Amino acid sequence: MLIVLMLTVAITTVSNVSASVRWDTRDSVSVEYAKRIAAIKAKMAENPEAGAVYQTFQMRQMARAYSAWALALKNDGDYPGAAHVYDMALGEYNHLDSTLLADKIADDRFTLLMNQCELYLRRGMYESALDLLESTPPVNDRSRCLWLHHQAEAFTYLGEYEKALEVYRQLEGTTCYSAASLYANQGYLLSEMGRYDEALRFLRQSESATTDEAVRYLTLGNEALLLARIGKYDKAIAAIDRCLSWQRKQYGESHPDVVVTLRKRAEIMLLSGKKEAADAFRLFFEKESALLASRYDTLDPQARLDLWYTHKSFVSECFSLELDRDDFLYDVALFRRGMTFLRHEESPASLLSIHATDVRRSLPKDGAAIEMIVYECDSIPNYGAVVTAPQSESRFVRLFPVETFHNYSIGSGTLLDSVVSRNYLDKNGLYTDDHLAQMVWDPILNVLPSGTRQIWFAPDGIFHQLAIEYMPHPAMQGLQLHRVVNTADLRLSERPSAENCDVLIVGGIDYAHLPSATDSLHANHAAADYLITLDHRFRRGFHFPTLSHSRSEVDSLALLFSHPEVLYDANETYVKQRLPHVCQAIFSTHGYSFQVDMPRVPQAHRDSLMSDNTLYAAGLAMSGARKAFQSPQHEDGLLSAREMIDMPLDNLQLVVLSACQTAQGYSSDEGPAGVLRGLKKAGAKTVLATLWPVYDPASELFMLTLFKGLRMEGLELSEAFLRAQETVRRHEETLHDGIVVRPYEEPAYWAPFILVE
Repeated sequence: MLIVLMLTVAITTVSNVSASVRWDTRDSVSVEYAKRIAAIKAKMAENPEAGAVYQTFQMRQMARAYSAWALALKNDGDYPGAAHVYDMALGEYNHLDSTLLADKIADDRFTLLMNQCELYLRRGMYESALDLLESTPPVNDRSRCLWLHHQAEAFTYLGEYEKALEVYRQLEGTTCYSAASLYANQGYLLSEMGRYDEALRFLRQSESATTDEAVRYLTLGNEALLLARIGKYDKAIAAIDRCLSWQRKQYGESHPDVVVTLRKRAEIMLLSGKKEAADAFRLFFEKESALLASRYDTLDPQARLDLWYTHKSFVSECFSLELDRDDFLYDVALFRRGMTFLRHEESPASLLSIHATDVRRSLPKDGAAIEMIVYECDSIPNYGAVVTAPQSESRFVRLFPVETFHNYSIGSGTLLDSVVSRNYLDKNGLYTDDHLAQMVWDPILNVLPSGTRQIWFAPDGIFHQLAIEYMPHPAMQGLQLHRVVNTADLRLSERPSAENCDVLIVGGIDYAHLPSATDSLHANHAAADYLITLDHRFRRGFHFPTLSHSRSEVDSLALLFSHPEVLYDANETYVKQRLPHVCQAIFSTHGYSFQVDMPRVPQAHRDSLMSDNTLYAAGLAMSGARKAFQSPQHEDGLLSAREMIDMPLDNLQLVVLSACQTAQGYSSDEGPAGVLRGLKKAGAKTVLATLWPVYDPASELFMLTLFKGLRMEGLELSEAFLRAQETVRRHEETLHDGIVVRPYEEPAYWAPFILVE
């Protein structure tokens, strides 16, 4: 089902808090701030002749209230909410009385804008931060320092290191920035640029300029890494050991600074070719995973997402060892995958007890498990796999560089072009290219034990959006392939029980009509607010075209169930309330997935906490999704993946998403942050999703065949799925001249469907 988002431009001005506040009124903090701001505005309205000093004072009080409100939301991890509060606050300045004290008001407005800029930087919206800075010149010398600091950070994250260096040079001599910090930041940038000798000089200047011992030893750790990169391994090891010794004495073995230094020591050992590198990475992984486990229990859901996004690349460094016949890397893969799909009420500590040996015990004699990974080796991103099977140790397989694979020629473009294309006909080459299939599968098949007949594999990176189980490799004929999110949780596809099973079917939705019931107490607009920050042209609305086949598909499917609950008027709040209480759910609607720019984090900021908001950028469209976000009494009609992970969906045995691109999202080194991840994190057992916009008649035929097999013939889910796929593939139609054709024989029609166990 094809989604086309029509973009139009509109400008909105917020001038009334009571009409604009969209947060749950059960949130006492937000309600308190809203009341405080409303009271200030009432005072200003009651005393219009009070004079400029009084009005300026009230205006400044209101700005502080907005700032405190945004800070509270930011501290709770609600970054879209905080951004919306800043928008409201800045909207108050649009029609100010010209008699107000201009310097005071300008200073407050600048502070709000810099707070908003800092939020952009935390959320990875670096271009937006630069645009804001360009349109907001500093109002005095004091504000110029903060303005330059934000500009340098934005340039650094964007990889524009020369520009960032120039900004730091402008900060030299200022009283708001220490010489040690300036030297260190310039050293980090020069290191990113490969100018190691210059970088080393600046880091040594930073080390000499600071009187803070903790900062001095952190700088020494980075200096040690630089020494290793220029081949001075003995000096590098001596420096990192000196740093580690001081930190252990001051902080103990489990302090975050100690864990960071253990990681740097492992990197140095690997660069120097020391055999001790494997032991160094094992020690780092032990301390890093324990540190994550200790932090998680006290964090809210968003803070957990942010913490893991910040640390997952550190854990992934272990794969650069490329150890063969060793279970360590499989254990790392299990932990990393488990963290990605960890439920809110679960702790990382539970993941530390799961090992490759446990996976092997779960496998049948003719089975094998594969954890696919994205990792860096010699600063080059690679695809790899870790394979395990009964009666054998885990095997590591290097596949190919990421760039080589993504740029593989398919038709007139590249593999990456074909994967992300919204034209379903562009997909055929991916599933008919014999050489591509061999490129992916040959290295893996070569290490599988003879007699392997069943494979469970957890994809990674682009493999989340590429159905490698459908590739035409002759050795795969007769193999049973199971796509899972984590091989630690192996299970065969099970047929959902028909007994006492409530079924929810959602479809035939009117995206322009607001739902019949209002949600004044539960209005959540975080998804729409986030998408608007990505592209302000969404302010007027989202264009979800009517799905002509959806109503007939839903009606046909409903006939196959005894007492299904069918929702044509899909109130988002009701769907969220009902979904935890059903065991099967079918969505025939638009899926949306936006590519969120999350570039490689520079060395200078690797240990800084980053925000993971990608789950807001994917979801399912509900009733009124075109315009519901404009109404404070309704939810925004966008059931985002971020909202899904807050729902307890352990009872949900099967979710069928007859929607386009529901398995997609931004692909990090652990997969897409999309609807699939949201549902699996929430506890859904098996998800049937789609990789690209589905041709409606083929989709309807697939769904009807699938559920006839499940409901009327008692087939297992995996069997019913394969038969539905084959039915679409072999479906015949007779043309007017009597010629019989198979209109859906090409992969474009039958290959978008994936079953994720």
